Amino acid sequence: MYQRDRRTVRLDSLIDIGNLHASSVNQGFDPKAYLSRLPEGRVQQIHLVGGCCSLRR
Repeated sequence: MYQRDRRTVRLDSLIDIGNLHASSVNQGFDPKAYLSRLPEGRVQQIHLVGGCCSLRR
């Protein structure tokens, strides 16, 4: 939907880095590749919140 709508309407984006990281781990995609496909100049805000990651089981 986002891809279709951005062609017809100017949609600016907010990127939540913590959510992007969690989604990329859970869904198995490359977050850098995802970011590179966003339209240049449309990201207006970036949310960066501290978090914790433990690799211990």
